[in-house]
Amino acid sequence: MTPEHEGGAFFDCIVCGKTYWKKLYSIKRGEYKFCSHACQGKWFKKRAESDFFSCGRLTEKFIDYFWAGIGIGELSECWEYQRNRDWRGYGRIRNPITGKKGTGAHRIAWIITMGEISDGMQVLHKCDNPPCCNPAHLWLGTPSDNMWDSAKKGRKSKKHRCQLFGDDHWGSKLTDRDVDEIKQKYIPGVITQSALAEEYGVSNQSISQILSGKRKQSVRHTKIGDE
Repeated sequence: MTPEHEGGAFFDCIVCGKTYWKKLYSIKRGEYKFCSHACQGKWFKKRAESDFFSCGRLTEKFIDYFWAGIGIGELSECWEYQRNRDWRGYGRIRNPITGKKGTGAHRIAWIITMGEISDGMQVLHKCDNPPCCNPAHLWLGTPSDNMWDSAKKGRKSKKHRCQLFGDDHWGSKLTDRDVDEIKQKYIPGVITQSALAEEYGVSNQSISQILSGKRKQSVRHTKIGDE
């Protein structure tokens, strides 16, 4: 930028290098990097091509970036994703092919090492470790395969219901022991539900559901074949 003149200033285009004049109101809006819309379009196109998250394909740059975020160890060990994870522990990253945010890191690991994933197929873990991206610990299966694998390993019931309570639920405030204590402590007219709610840091409604049997303790699922 050259010294300001009245009502504007001269700038050099960051694309072609041409010196051009911009009025003061354009400068205040930050519109002074390009001499024309054509140069602006060229710059954004070049930027998109260099961004491996939006190029529509897997590049060496992206692959290097991805594996740099993996704790790679022995082939028999879990290679855990070290960057962003969701509440279940699964690594999450934007898919550079589709541009979809929040794609499972284990799916990207499969695509890089094994190739594309067919529609309707899921990448499953042999090790049952959500952040693991070790290709040797992954296998391809259908949603039904995933359900049966979960049931076989005791993560779900035979009817494939994911009903978790008490100690089994990741977001539970009360343990199974707390539930038992609440039932034992409650004495109508002596120890009220409000007092128990305050003691255990939950709502009156939660205490009411426990006492009425609507809120359950952990359901210890039986593995298939045990019955």
